Amino acid sequence: VKDDWSLAYVSVRSSNREQFMDDLTTNTSVRIPIRDVDLTVTLDSLSGNPSSTVSYSMSLTNSGTDPDDFLLSIERCEDCGAWGVALSEVFVEDLGNGDSHDFEFYVEIPSSARNTDSALMKVVATSLANTSIYSSVDTTTSVNKVINQNIYWDETQILNPSDVSSFEITLYNQGNSIQSYTFKISDCPSGWNFENTFPYSTNDLDPYGGTETFSVPFQVPDDESPDSYYCWIELELDESGITVHEFALAVEIE
Repeated sequence: VKDDWSLAYVSVRSSNREQFMDDLTTNTSVRIPIRDVDLTVTLDSLSGNPSSTVSYSMSLTNSGTDPDDFLLSIERCEDCGAWGVALSEVFVEDLGNGDSHDFEFYVEIPSSARNTDSALMKVVATSLANTSIYSSVDTTTSVNKVINQNIYWDETQILNPSDVSSFEITLYNQGNSIQSYTFKISDCPSGWNFENTFPYSTNDLDPYGGTETFSVPFQVPDDESPDSYYCWIELELDESGITVHEFALAVEIE
């Protein structure tokens, strides 16, 4: 066992000439290698867009007294089975004491991830000479907020003076966060009653397809001349007050 020792006395004597002789004492002790490992990560928190992959740079150091082999593994968080994970390698062979080895840990963010989602993953390095010896690091991957939307509205309407009509507008929230929007008039012909509808504020729309549809009634003035008319509408993101889209409701007067 560790720290045991033994002394041995060895003597050499000439059988023909006794004046030639020598002796040696040996001391033999038991040394058990110390196994240890340190695992570090450059940045333990990263973020990315849905469908993207983030990469964590990690380093494994053999802090024991002898060369060793190491196994790398991943411990997933609960309820994050949709997140993809991978290691650039899973086995580090014959790493000398005091030496380090670099590798990458990849986390793929699901395409349907919301901006409020995150995933806590653990990477573990285990000594194969003594599997009770290990080191681990935690990583936290969060999701960036992505703002995106689609707007659909009626095509150009062909009308006459005094005609009453309406446009139907549909807004789809295609981003990954709950958002509300406001439609505002940018430049419209006067006397058409568009201002009775605008500004129009939506409800809070769910991410990835939350929808709202509304109608914009109007009336062509009696004395409007034949021409093409445009009512320009701005779409404002309520969260920031930034205009994210502009489009025109078009009417052609015969």
